[in-house]
Amino acid sequence: MATDAGGRTPEQRARQRVEQKVGLLVHWLVYLAVNTGLIIAAGGFAGSGWRLAGWGVGLAVHTVYLVADLGRLQQRMVQRELTRERAR
Repeated sequence: MATDAGGRTPEQRARQRVEQKVGLLVHWLVYLAVNTGLIIAAGGFAGSGWRLAGWGVGLAVHTVYLVADLGRLQQRMVQRELTRERAR
């Protein structure tokens, strides 16, 4: 079975990817549940904007990281730098 530069098998990489996707789903569900509850408790959106925006930025970064597959991009960049270092 082929391994990557970190010694992980395809199955290990697939499991890690699924865990990341589940983590993102949980993050979204918690965001929605908590903020919905807080909005209901406050009787509306008044004063909720900053909290929604702040947490929303974190959630957006989490989503972009996973969707854009920045983890793999980072791995490729590290491999490229290692290749350069070894060529010196």
